[in-house]
Amino acid sequence: MLSPQTETEEEGTVEPLPNDHTQTECKESSGPNHEQTLQTEFTKSETPAAEPEQQHYAQGWRLFLILSALLLSVFCQALDDTIIATAIPRITDEFKRLNDAGWYGSAYLLTNAAFQLFYGKLYQILPLRLVFLSALLIFEAGSLISALSPTSAVLIAGRAIAGTGAAGITSGALNIIAHTTPIHRRPLFVSLIGAVYGIASAIGPLIGGAFAERVTWRWNFYLNLPIGGATVIILFLVLRRLPPSAQGHRLPFLTTIARLDPIGTFTFIPSIACLLTALQWGGTTYPWSNGRIIALLTVFAVLLVAFVLAQAIQDDKNATVPKHIAKNRDMAFGALFSFCQGAAFNLYIFSIPLYFQAVKNATPIQSGVDYLPLILGNAVVIFVAGSLTAKIGTNVPWVWASSVLMAVGAGTLTLLRPNTRADRWIGFQLLFAVGSGLGFQQPFVTAQAVLPLGDIGPGTGVMMLANLGGGAIFVSVALSVFAENLVSGVAALGLDGVDANSIVQLGATELRQLVPPRDVDQVVSVYNDALVKAYQVGLILSCISVIGPVGMRWVPLKKKGD
Repeated sequence: MLSPQTETEEEGTVEPLPNDHTQTECKESSGPNHEQTLQTEFTKSETPAAEPEQQHYAQGWRLFLILSALLLSVFCQALDDTIIATAIPRITDEFKRLNDAGWYGSAYLLTNAAFQLFYGKLYQILPLRLVFLSALLIFEAGSLISALSPTSAVLIAGRAIAGTGAAGITSGALNIIAHTTPIHRRPLFVSLIGAVYGIASAIGPLIGGAFAERVTWRWNFYLNLPIGGATVIILFLVLRRLPPSAQGHRLPFLTTIARLDPIGTFTFIPSIACLLTALQWGGTTYPWSNGRIIALLTVFAVLLVAFVLAQAIQDDKNATVPKHIAKNRDMAFGALFSFCQGAAFNLYIFSIPLYFQAVKNATPIQSGVDYLPLILGNAVVIFVAGSLTAKIGTNVPWVWASSVLMAVGAGTLTLLRPNTRADRWIGFQLLFAVGSGLGFQQPFVTAQAVLPLGDIGPGTGVMMLANLGGGAIFVSVALSVFAENLVSGVAALGLDGVDANSIVQLGATELRQLVPPRDVDQVVSVYNDALVKAYQVGLILSCISVIGPVGMRWVPLKKKGD
């Protein structure tokens, strides 16, 4: 295991930074019996060198202010993920640009995902406080541009800028927690981040719809300004005293540029942009066989291969994803689990409301209430799992439980039918929510447990990318599966006056307005069957997630004497 390092400009020598837990190489084994061995190996080399790092741990009011500011920043970022969804109809009414509607959300998602690894590198090289506050200010600037936008194009640009800043907020919050709290307390604090993220994502559409209906959609973005401004001021004041490992490297300008991996950055970011644009357009704006989609996917593949080659041939100090992180067993299996968990959870977040609105004939507001068992259940369990992880001192048991319960819960969601009783669809959602909540934060905890502080930046970036990337990719995949099965199913009915493609393009609540009353039950049944096909994608992902805990070691999260 590598140790955090700094370089002196004069001599080019390397001297280790103090860490809160000095780590040694661990045998490649897993299971409960391995925990004792790991505990010995992780603690036997602890020396007084760790003391200077511990002197910078936040306590009392300083810890309270840091956590409060971090939670507020994550709340704003997560709220922005979903708040615009219910405001889009009013935005398109004002700008008269219905064709741009998809980009109001995807421009934010695209830059958010594309810049994850870049921020991971920034957090490794530059001062933590500087990078995090810069990300917040970029997010605030994008929010202000969006709020004041006179045209649709300016709004899209503002959303892209906000997404660029948002990419560094959650990962930055996790990095700050790693540098200001001891390892055995981090699972609890990471779980708070996850719980706030889940709650904000859940209430985003409700707040967005209320602003759009009662005031103006622009308040969806104005809301970020006072909260974000207060957060910047608080963190500017309380993050002055950080450990040496969070102060960055003092290197010559050209060396710093080289360390930011310009080749990797300028191949990875465009590759993700091409992939997500193809997924945004494919099957909706253009058919998958369209030349534009094929070209985008081809460029994505070429750039991704170039990025991987750049990481392979570069020295670890310059690579965006250092080879020792890419080869780390816990990071690899943790990222796989995070990818599957993020993909399955986001898939259901976007598709469960369709079941309530189209199949159960619920209003948008009622459907938001009906899927609260999934959202709030996930948020509550995230917090509980963090507390339990901190108590038992290892997180792999919860990853196992998460995979199993997600698979079982996803399986029950495929049983949803038009006549499913409330107690069942509530129970089905809760079962999956418990599984998802148990596992959400565990890969991030793993990254902080197995990597030295100097590598937590890129390590967290990898986990964030896996989680966001899984959601971005498989939400599009699942909705494409749904749309294709809906079109073919309705066409197979052979109903007069019912156009299958029109049903796909309509909102879920308008289904019964298009279909003649005599044919509603048949179309609703086909709609439900198409949704079940999409839910099966989530079931497959949940089953694959079990590979994650199979390869993860039982790394101790407590030091001797805790």
